[in-house]
Amino acid sequence: MIAADLLHQAKQGNAQAIATLLNRQLAPRGLRIQAKRKDAVLALIIDSDPLPVQAQLLPYLESSFRKLASPEIERLRVYGRVHNQAKPSWMAEVDLAIADSAVTDSAIAPYPPPRPAPEPCLPKRPFLHQWLLFNGVAWFAAWGIHLSGSTFFGQLQTVNSLLINLLWAVVVSAAQTYVLARRLHNAHWWLVMSCLPLGLLFTAAKPLQPLMVLVMLGLQCWLLSRHSDRAYWWILGNVLGLIGIGFVMALAGIFGFNNGGGLLSILMSLLGLGAMWQLLWDFLSLTVTFGTIITIQGWLLKQLLHPLPDRPVLPVETYFQTVLPQLWRVGRDRLQSLWQRLQRWLPSTPSQPSKR
Repeated sequence: MIAADLLHQAKQGNAQAIATLLNRQLAPRGLRIQAKRKDAVLALIIDSDPLPVQAQLLPYLESSFRKLASPEIERLRVYGRVHNQAKPSWMAEVDLAIADSAVTDSAIAPYPPPRPAPEPCLPKRPFLHQWLLFNGVAWFAAWGIHLSGSTFFGQLQTVNSLLINLLWAVVVSAAQTYVLARRLHNAHWWLVMSCLPLGLLFTAAKPLQPLMVLVMLGLQCWLLSRHSDRAYWWILGNVLGLIGIGFVMALAGIFGFNNGGGLLSILMSLLGLGAMWQLLWDFLSLTVTFGTIITIQGWLLKQLLHPLPDRPVLPVETYFQTVLPQLWRVGRDRLQSLWQRLQRWLPSTPSQPSKR
């Protein structure tokens, strides 16, 4: 279709013609336009990766449609979203003052060159290094929670085990979420999808532990699938890594290294240091296992999220000042709403007549 026909149809408010003209200008810059019109409102859905810059698009669109001067369009509703995302990340409306100007071949103005945006404050360490660093700090903090929890809740074994595991899961999941926020705009869901399955993993019976692992990996894989077409490697890589770790642990058990190190455990028992040595051995063996798993996961995430651009990361204190209070308010409001709904369903007790 020639440009004159497209401009004529765009002048009449044809959404398909408008989308074609806009795509000719914006497609070379990685932007994809979908247009839908309802009455005098034209909705424009703009996809790109990374997210379209609202400050650059709106002046361009307003200028173009003022030059187009279509009497059928009085308002623009613009949506910007990341490619392959279901929901838009931002929405803006533009009121058009229709002018009686002639339509020319330049009715759709050329898209202006992007202005250099200020560089965000990005972390200086590579993703894998930061993943290992934050998980390592979280592991030592979780081990401290384990020791202190055993001291304070030693008499309540069930409460002790469940509470300590949940606290351990919160610390580790929060550290991972903070690192993933560098690449994922919805990284907060990682905390939700990892915390409870990870906390219940070691509390559940042994036959249920593989199921808990698969549930956690499946939820994490679903989140990663929103950003990568190869997210299934998250499950495959973790399962293969766990099988390899189990094989090494089985070999260690054959050679007597699964219970305090064999001869070393006997020697420490003779020296009266059996309990301390067993605690140290458990810490070292669990640290090596955790470090191996985290290294495998960090490498997988690096490969899956490599095409995604870096995002500005909020300082840690910002989470305590804004994010956590906001989550607390949302959770409190949801609980209050749920309680009000339950009160409507609960049978009301009839009031007793007062005795005079």
